Amino acid sequence: YPGSQKGIPVLAGATQSDDGATAIGSLFIVNVDRRDKAKAFSDGDPFTQNGVFASITITRMRKGQWNPGAAEGA
Repeated sequence: YPGSQKGIPVLAGATQSDDGATAIGSLFIVNVDRRDKAKAFSDGDPFTQNGVFASITITRMRKGQWNPGAAEGA
């Protein structure tokens, strides 16, 4: 991610079909304090800029559990 965007993504990746054979979308979890910052992050993404995404949904989330060790090797 370019300079000012580098510290924003927490987790990102392609969503897949149950068998893992087909990419069906993308998920980004970003660390921002306002919706306009999430939108700016999304608007700056090359896939957004090139019309790859058919739709984009921005949803606020409250951190309920945090276990980064569980992601090791994922």
